[in-house]
Amino acid sequence: SRLHTTHEEHCRLMVQYLNESFESIIKRLKLQPNNVEETTELQEMLNTIDQQTDPLQLKIDEMKQYFDVLDKFDHRISVEQSNAKWNNVAWPSKITQQCADSANVILAAKEKYLNDMLSEQKRFEESLVVLEKEVETFGNYDQLSQVDEISKHAAAVTEKLAEADAKAQLFNSREGLFDTWGVSNWTP
Repeated sequence: SRLHTTHEEHCRLMVQYLNESFESIIKRLKLQPNNVEETTELQEMLNTIDQQTDPLQLKIDEMKQYFDVLDKFDHRISVEQSNAKWNNVAWPSKITQQCADSANVILAAKEKYLNDMLSEQKRFEESLVVLEKEVETFGNYDQLSQVDEISKHAAAVTEKLAEADAKAQLFNSREGLFDTWGVSNWTP
């Protein structure tokens, strides 16, 4: 009957909506983080996954009720639609498994990015010592005739100081993401 066909179409649309929604979630969960910021974003997603999946679970329950109505009236659906229905029913367990996999990815990524950052910070500390020595060379200028040279040197050092400040801010930001210690004081 036309009512059954309309009801079946509604079921198909629900299946499609759920599948697209869960595929979007799983796609984001499978993203491999390229830095500590992306690792933190993935962790935040895991922390809020229930807020995303709980409403979808309610939709799955609703979808099953709609399919039950078709069953009560002995309305046959295609094998494809039946498979799609059961694939949607399986999504929560797929999401749970992917969350576990993503948690392992996060642990490995945090360890890697922490080690990378510690190595970078060591090189940065060494560059600060060199920069400090370069600033101290300004005391060697004692001739007014050197004003052009001093000006160029001052501009170059100012640029290096600005780069060092930006790098220090990045390190401080990342240190906060690791939750392992306070932020460092990067003064040359």
